[in-house]
Amino acid sequence: MDRPGALRLGPRPIPILAPGQILLRTVSVSICATDVAYWRGLATPDGPWPIVPGHEYVGELVDVRGAAPGMKIGDLVTYWGQTDFDGLAEFRAISPVTSSSDQRVFYTNRHFCDATGAAVAVVPRTIPLHLAPLAEPLTAVLRLLYSYPPEPGDRVAVLGAGTCGLLAIQALRAFGCGEIVVLEVHPYRRQLARQLGAESVFDPGNGGSEIDRLERDTQGDAVDMVIDLLPDIGGLPGEDVRSMAMRLLRPGGKYLLYGAPERPQPLNHWLVLSKGLQLLAAGFDMRRFPMWRTAAVLRSALRMLECGIVDPAPLVTNVTKFGHLNEVNEAFTNHAHDNRMKTAVLFD
Repeated sequence: MDRPGALRLGPRPIPILAPGQILLRTVSVSICATDVAYWRGLATPDGPWPIVPGHEYVGELVDVRGAAPGMKIGDLVTYWGQTDFDGLAEFRAISPVTSSSDQRVFYTNRHFCDATGAAVAVVPRTIPLHLAPLAEPLTAVLRLLYSYPPEPGDRVAVLGAGTCGLLAIQALRAFGCGEIVVLEVHPYRRQLARQLGAESVFDPGNGGSEIDRLERDTQGDAVDMVIDLLPDIGGLPGEDVRSMAMRLLRPGGKYLLYGAPERPQPLNHWLVLSKGLQLLAAGFDMRRFPMWRTAAVLRSALRMLECGIVDPAPLVTNVTKFGHLNEVNEAFTNHAHDNRMKTAVLFD
């Protein structure tokens, strides 16, 4: 990607491994909203252009420089962390983190400590290749839920029924939640939310009349927890959807922040203050949630996919090949348009 809106095929050298790294030959990558943000010019890389997008990734282990516990040549490997980039290339190098002794951290210019390596796990061969990269976003969702688990029977509102929202709905079922309420503007995504386990689904773009009614009927005690999976928001008529959700959240309830919008987002301080709401996040800082713990969460995500606790199939609506450049460009262009969700890119 030489600049926003321009993807091309080009040569890159095979990475030369440093001590402790592993080399992966790419097998499957799913296109993420983060990738599309760079393509649409909504995000800017920290370094210079060009970039190679892609981080929801599965690759075959082909070389090792040092110990790689639990992995052998030929294994399929997925990862979480290290970088948003370099997945859509034939090879990539990773510094694997599987235990506390592997983790090395550094302080970033974005005000947190990051790890020099990535959480890694071996992908079971029973998971279809076009679905396996969704272990990465599922891991991100589970990091939040393991940090602040709902109590059995808790009522939960999920803001946004994109990929992570739909994964969250299914994971919440495994946590034993009660009613799941979803706020989503897109009709097809509302349909998927119902299909995957949400009892109540509202369109916050219709003026919020149903949400107003629910607040009145429950006196602002409709849910125990809100999970905010929204990107940058704006353009909806009237009140913002985050304030709508806070009005439904019980006094003292948990408002969980997820994701990393590029711009500061509006937040209704009065509702936080008046209801004593808790604003919480899993955190990217490795002192808050170490990468070796994320490796354990990644293994848990793969087990959920393998056992069918979480079904990623409805979320992957398009599959293409790496060499089909026009199709890959089209997938970036039309990401999240119409009834599209994820595109998986397979490598020969």
